[in-house]
Amino acid sequence: MVADLLEISLVENHIPSLRAVDLTNLVQDTLKIYEQTIAEKNTKVYYDQLPTVWSDPVLLYRVFQNIISNAIKFHKDDSNPRIEIKASLEGAFWQITICDNGIGIDSQHYNKVFEFFNKLNTRADYVGSGVGLAFCKKSIESIGGSIWIKSQPDKGSCIYFTLPRNVT
Repeated sequence: MVADLLEISLVENHIPSLRAVDLTNLVQDTLKIYEQTIAEKNTKVYYDQLPTVWSDPVLLYRVFQNIISNAIKFHKDDSNPRIEIKASLEGAFWQITICDNGIGIDSQHYNKVFEFFNKLNTRADYVGSGVGLAFCKKSIESIGGSIWIKSQPDKGSCIYFTLPRNVT
């Protein structure tokens, strides 16, 4: 709980420091911290060369940590986690898409996953406090982007977010 409160404090009190962030390097650094869990769960992660975006590296690193961690954690018991990360240029923004083959969620809960301390699953089923995606929403919005989810129960989830493309 203390760690979760610190994470909330980070995003609430952090003044974004925008600069060029190489997403390929950021994803590789993020995957290193989950290296053991990825190996234990036989997780497959797919991504091509990702762009350089205009963002806050501290917040963006935590966004990727939260989304990748969820993709590994909320997998179905009968399959290994699979994560695919893509980027596409959409006007003045890069749209980042992170999809998984996990347990998914019903569309009626899309907004709830972005609220602090709002868990859709019991602690007995999945460890966590319901802070991760709420942190992601606050972080992405603080750097000028938006975030949303598309998902189906038992079919996995895709988290989409936008980041300014201007790298000056």
